[in-house]
Amino acid sequence: MAQLLGTVGKVKRKINPNLNVGGILLTLVDGRTNFSKETKLALQENYGSVIKIFDTQISNTVKVS
Repeated sequence: MAQLLGTVGKVKRKINPNLNVGGILLTLVDGRTNFSKETKLALQENYGSVIKIFDTQISNTVKVS
């Protein structure tokens, strides 16, 4: 995440000063796992004051036929 924000900062300085990140949208989320819950919590704790973390999540849906 830190590397991504650093890259956004470089692009903003060198290429597009009007670039703004609207927030973080979590994808491939499996709400049943501790990993997904811990990832969201870690992002909120570490970056929540810097960038919006959307409440909406895109789940990792497995289609069984």
